[in-house]
Amino acid sequence: MLRAGLEDLENETQAKHDRAFVDLTPEQQATLLKPRAQADAALPYDQSFFKILKDYTLVGYFHSEIGATQALAYEQIPGGYEADIPLRPGQKAWAI
Repeated sequence: MLRAGLEDLENETQAKHDRAFVDLTPEQQATLLKPRAQADAALPYDQSFFKILKDYTLVGYFHSEIGATQALAYEQIPGGYEADIPLRPGQKAWAI
């Protein structure tokens, strides 16, 4: 589903803009993605290109060095297991 959706997105981009999706401005990219997100909203996860794309993007980001260290609180060697620790207002979630 993801590969077919990416190919379809690239074909639409080439047809409308005569260049690759990555070469478009953020506004042009959003214009192409918004209708897909709306169309996929009612679809189950395994049939939704946009939901899968969003999920993979988030997983990739939060598993990257910058996502795990700047967006999440990171401990290279965490202490013992503590279930259900309340977060202070504005505190980052923990990377695992």
